[in-house]
Amino acid sequence: MLVISPESSEFINKIGDESKKMKNKAKAQLKDEVTELKKRIAMLEAYAEKYVPIAEALQKSEEKYHKLLEALQEGVWAIDKDAYTTFVNPRMAELLGYSMDEMQGKHLFEFMDEKGRAIAKHNLDKRKQGIVEQHEFTFLKKNGTSVSALLETAPIFDKDGNYAGAIAGVIDITQRKQVEEALKESTLLLETILDHTHMLVAYMDHHFNFVKVNRAYAMADEREPSFFPGKNHFDLYPNPENKEIFRRVVETGEAYFARAKPFEYAEHPERGVTYWDWSLVPIKDQGNTVIGLVLTLTNITDRVKSHQALEERTQELGERVKELNCLYSIAKLVATPNITLDEILQGCVDLIPPAWQYPDITCARIIVKGEEFRTKNFQQTIWQQATDIVVQSKRMGSIEIFYMEERPQRDEGPFLVEERNLLTAIAERLGRIIERTHAEEELEKYREHLEELIDEKTAELKDTNEKLRQEIVERQKAEEELRVSQEELRNLAMYLQSVRESERTTIAREIHDELGQTLTALKMDLSWFHKRLGDDQKPWIEKIESMSELVNTTIQTVKRISTELRPGVLDDLGLVAAIEWLVNEVQSRTGVTCELTIDPEDFLLDRDRSTALFRIFQETMTNIARHSGATRVMVHLEKKGDLVELRVQDNGRGITDEESSDHQSFGLIGMRERVHFFGGELAIHGTAGQGTTVVARIPHQTLERVV
Repeated sequence: MLVISPESSEFINKIGDESKKMKNKAKAQLKDEVTELKKRIAMLEAYAEKYVPIAEALQKSEEKYHKLLEALQEGVWAIDKDAYTTFVNPRMAELLGYSMDEMQGKHLFEFMDEKGRAIAKHNLDKRKQGIVEQHEFTFLKKNGTSVSALLETAPIFDKDGNYAGAIAGVIDITQRKQVEEALKESTLLLETILDHTHMLVAYMDHHFNFVKVNRAYAMADEREPSFFPGKNHFDLYPNPENKEIFRRVVETGEAYFARAKPFEYAEHPERGVTYWDWSLVPIKDQGNTVIGLVLTLTNITDRVKSHQALEERTQELGERVKELNCLYSIAKLVATPNITLDEILQGCVDLIPPAWQYPDITCARIIVKGEEFRTKNFQQTIWQQATDIVVQSKRMGSIEIFYMEERPQRDEGPFLVEERNLLTAIAERLGRIIERTHAEEELEKYREHLEELIDEKTAELKDTNEKLRQEIVERQKAEEELRVSQEELRNLAMYLQSVRESERTTIAREIHDELGQTLTALKMDLSWFHKRLGDDQKPWIEKIESMSELVNTTIQTVKRISTELRPGVLDDLGLVAAIEWLVNEVQSRTGVTCELTIDPEDFLLDRDRSTALFRIFQETMTNIARHSGATRVMVHLEKKGDLVELRVQDNGRGITDEESSDHQSFGLIGMRERVHFFGGELAIHGTAGQGTTVVARIPHQTLERVV
């Protein structure tokens, strides 16, 4: 780091009157400082190479799940074990007329009347018993009106099997309930008549949605009459020819009659040919507009139709699974260490055919900057589906899918609309991958440029025999460029600190959730084996008990590692609670007496400042435990005007001046950089045999930073 002191500045101004010996001394000092700067650049580049890809992957994952929740048309509502709201998505808040922030932290009972609370209490008891169910419920909106909803509710248990809350998917069915009530009275007489005739009768609206069917119609399909209302006829019995007939009746207002229309069950030839004797009569309003249809049938073809619909749905589900596997495989491919962009593009093109509807006749290619990546069976045909790869609003290439044989026409030629969506998703991911690769290349070029710039300025400074005026100008120019570089490096250092904190948080969460759950499951399996062993299998029992003890120890180790990586109390309760937790940890682990003073007790800091002060305090307590030999530590955290001051004082051996200014002590360097980034200051003072005092001051609000 190049620092120009006031004495050095005065020296430069008076350099014309000084001797050649003083000039050589200044040159040597600058050379040493440039050497130190190069070392720090190399250290920061090593950190960047390790943590930047991890940060980018985490950011993509967060964006993916954030967009998924926002895009849901179904409300999502989560509560804790005491029924207080912990999360709602935008759709849920909109459904009740609140904002997401307004619902956050409110009790479930605040959104229902007295009758609803009694029902909800009963439902909550069932959640605590682990019961998952679907049911209807009526909530109160913010404006006092009610909303009917269909809930799919499930309990949430923690890793110890204790009830931790519940989560529900919520669908607004208010309009449907209103329609049902309005039709209830008007259809009572019709229901009585229809239920006493042997004919199969169904009444539908002009969109072909069932309003009512008689019992004979339902029994012919082995269903209850209540199954049909609200369902679309052609969702249950898809038939393009019949659908066209229905449309024509709605458009012309003329009834349609069919007699002895043949139909043969392909899967049940023993039934022979059956016939449809049916009529379709339009129901019109006073303006002669068709508002409904009455369908009467004399034979049954519904079962086969339903079976065909189920097969189509199963096939669609299989296609969606293939699409998800494709996207997951691409994500794994990108995460492969040391993989090149060319290898990623070739791997992606090989993953495409299995995800399409007809993988055996599917081929693909990816073109990026004129370079092609193809499947082994690639050939161009007339059956094509393609999209562009765009990076920062510029077309960088394309992805092309071909069928090598003709297939039936679907949504997009022979291709499905879901395949178009998958193709777009792959192109977007490749665009981000290419963009990241280009960014890494630009970073490398910038690093090389910075090294060349430093070498160039160093060479210029070696020429000390030039005229004094030229030397001063060149030196000032070099100082300005080094100042800018220093600022950029400090920003990069803080960015890496932020990435590191994010990584530690994610790793801590994954260790706690994934490994902790796995160990718990292993412990349960061991308990299962233990209960099934007889008294005559003592060696096996002893071995299982030993393994259970080892699993318990490992679970505790997982908890400790997760907490040390990123204490959850820091994110959940803030800086004050995190410092109190760490003080208790140090006392219990080392036996050092700690006195903590916080003034005021309830002040808050933003996440970045809280993290910076906590890490400074953590590093300080670590140094005390390792090096000071202290038996007593006094900690003061207080707000002084616009500053937050953290003061830690111990009664140990006392840090020396050489130790506090050691450039090889990365812990102290990191503490100073964290404070300096927020425009604060860090002071470390030690007295031999009396102890060390560390004082960190950070502005409570953002101030202009000065290098």
